[in-house]
Amino acid sequence: MVATLNNRVEKFNSNGEYISQFGTQGSGNGQFYNPLSIALDSSNNIYVVDAGNDRVQVFSQNGLNQPQQTIDFENINLPLYTSLTNQYAGVNFSGATFFDPTSPNAPPFPNVTGNRISNFIPEQSVRDFSMSFTSNLSAIGFSLISQPGDTTIKALLDGKIVESQIFHTDLTSSGNFLGFQGLKFNQVQISKNSYDRAFQLDNLQFTN
Repeated sequence: MVATLNNRVEKFNSNGEYISQFGTQGSGNGQFYNPLSIALDSSNNIYVVDAGNDRVQVFSQNGLNQPQQTIDFENINLPLYTSLTNQYAGVNFSGATFFDPTSPNAPPFPNVTGNRISNFIPEQSVRDFSMSFTSNLSAIGFSLISQPGDTTIKALLDGKIVESQIFHTDLTSSGNFLGFQGLKFNQVQISKNSYDRAFQLDNLQFTN
């Protein structure tokens, strides 16, 4: 649904429970000024009538539309639980980020397949992690799974928070692509707001 006065799109599940939101006030990509209506096509692309900016914006439920870079963690194979730093171009991971390769016995999860990254390894405490980017971004998207609960995602520019959102995340929802659009930032922090703080992340997409 569109939240016209708040200049954003809000997403709820079939039970009316809040899942996520995107958009801020402005005229850039992913920003709105007085959005009035919303529609979906057969591919689940989202069309938002951005009335104040005299346009219709199109978004994908499967990540960003035409991201400049996508990392699916398949092009570099590393040993299980390798600590990630700068192995992938354009992004530096904190020390609490680990490579989690495909396991033949792993159950299938929506939008998290094959290699992925996680914030935990056995017999160590789970920690939050962050991603720092080598240039400023305007949009980011990624798929994330966790035990049911709330997950806080913050976008920062040079260490200062520019946006913070709370998303409901779980292991079964296909609407698990999260992120930001229409902002200027160079770091993202992710933290799970529950006793079980572990999560896994895949399909990292971003645009300068």
